[in-house]
Amino acid sequence: MSDARPRMYLSIRASLGVACLLGLLVGGCPTADNMTDNNTGQSLTEADVEQQVMRALDDLLASGRAQGPAGSDGQDGSPGPTGDTGAQGPIGPQGDAGPQGDPGAVGPQGADGPQGPEGPVGPQGSQGPIGASPFELIGDNAIFMGGRVGIGTMNPTTDLHVMGGLRLQGENTSLGVFPTDTEIAIGFSESGGSSSIARISFTAIRTLNAAVGVRRAPTSNDLEVQGTASKTTAGNWLANSDARIKTDVTTIDDALSKLDKVRLVRFRYTDAHRARNPDINDREYVNVIAQEFREVFPEHVKGSGEKLENGEEILQVDTYPLTIYAAAAVQELNAKLRNRDAQIDALTALGQRQAEHIATLERRLAQLEAAIKPAVAAR
Repeated sequence: MSDARPRMYLSIRASLGVACLLGLLVGGCPTADNMTDNNTGQSLTEADVEQQVMRALDDLLASGRAQGPAGSDGQDGSPGPTGDTGAQGPIGPQGDAGPQGDPGAVGPQGADGPQGPEGPVGPQGSQGPIGASPFELIGDNAIFMGGRVGIGTMNPTTDLHVMGGLRLQGENTSLGVFPTDTEIAIGFSESGGSSSIARISFTAIRTLNAAVGVRRAPTSNDLEVQGTASKTTAGNWLANSDARIKTDVTTIDDALSKLDKVRLVRFRYTDAHRARNPDINDREYVNVIAQEFREVFPEHVKGSGEKLENGEEILQVDTYPLTIYAAAAVQELNAKLRNRDAQIDALTALGQRQAEHIATLERRLAQLEAAIKPAVAAR
C-alpha cells in the first residue's frame, strides 16, 4: 500500500477529471475559478490543493485497509510435480544386535596340518625273555659276529657306541676319554704317576700340562714344529707387553756397540743334521751362531733337547733382541745425526760471520789504499 499513494497521485495529476472528482470530496473542484478553502474562504495555491488531495488520498487508502471477513476456502488445486530427491542424510547409530540365526551347514574338512613334535619317551617296559646270545664262544674268547654294540644307548650308530666315558688300560699306560656338554677331555697316564690332559671343543684344543709337537715329539718347548710354520697375515706373533706387568724398566742404550759384537752369517746345514731332519732343504740360510750369540745375549740361548751323534745337546737361539736393539741403534744414529746437523749449522753460521768480517776488512783496506795513493804519488 505504500506504493499506491504516489502512483495514484500521478494518475490524478495526469487526469483532471479524476482530480475534480477527488476535489469534490474536499469541498470543490480545483479549477482556476474556484481554488478556495471551504472552511476559511481563503484562496488556495496549487500546492495547497495538492496537499489537500494527498490527505484525501491517505484517508481513502486508510479506509480501504480495513480487512473484511474471511471468505470460504477455495477448492484444493491439483498436486504439483514431485521435486528432486534431496541428498542422503548421515547414517544413524547402529541398532541393537538381532537374535542369533540358526547354525549353517557344516563346511568341508580342511587339509591335514603338519606333524607335531615328537612326544617324550614313555616308560621302559618290562624286560622280555632272554634271547639267544649274539656272541660266539671260541675257546676262551667271546666274539660278536654281527650288528652294532651300544653301551649306555639302545640305538648305537657305529660298531661301538658308548654313552659316557671310555678308558683303555695297558700294562704301564692308560688312556681315558671323557665327554661333557661342551668339550671332550682326553687323559693319558703312566704307571709311574705322570699324566697329561687335553681338552677338545668346537673352538679350541687345549693341553693342560703337556707340550704339543707337530710331526715331532716336543723336547723342550710347549710347541715344536718339524719343518715350517706360517700364519695368514703379516706381522710377528703377539706377546703380552703391558706396563702394569713389568718392573725394573730401563731404556736401552749403547745399542750400536752391542750390535757390533754380533756376527751375522750365511750358512748351510750339515748333511748329518739334514739326515736327522729330512724336511730341511739343502739351501743357504741366514742367522747367527748360537755359541757367539750367547756371549752377547746369554739369556736368549738355551738347549733344544735334541742331541748330536756324540750325545751333546744342540743349542737354539731367540734372535728377537736383534729387532729391539736394531731399533735402538737407529734411534742412536738419529740422535748423532741431529748433533752433527747442529754442529754443521753452527760452523756454517761461523763461516758466514767470518766472511762478512773479511769483506769489511777488505773494504777498509781499499779505502786506506785510495787515501794513501795520492801522497805516495806526490813523493
